[in-house]
Amino acid sequence: AGFAHLGAVSRYRRFLSEIDHLTAHQLDYLTHVDHRNHEALAALAAATGTGVATARFIRDQADRKKAEVAVVVADDWQGRGVGAALLERLAKRARTTGIERFTARMIVGNEVARRLLTTVGDVVSERQGAGTIELTLRLH
Repeated sequence: AGFAHLGAVSRYRRFLSEIDHLTAHQLDYLTHVDHRNHEALAALAAATGTGVATARFIRDQADRKKAEVAVVVADDWQGRGVGAALLERLAKRARTTGIERFTARMIVGNEVARRLLTTVGDVVSERQGAGTIELTLRLH
């Protein structure tokens, strides 16, 4: 249901490609977490119970101290601090499981995402690809 509250630009920023629906496989993957190697936190609107944001990490199996992180906020809720609040809690949770670094891929020029990520860690490396940047951050 939360996916339906994302505009085309928000979906592109989150999935780094055009996407108009989630496949059954994607939905299964995104909703089945084990709370150690794959964690997801969600924010719900108090008045309606509608999902408005999700932050998740997925541990790197080759480097157990590193995890890929992603945050997505429904269009109507962007700019209200929901993403920052979830990311802060997610980073805290990650540290309790032994994760020391987050990696995140984003579109080149997405300064909002970059600023958000640097609230929980210091950039230790940056790698640019075709239209994307991958940041690695050491968690505070």
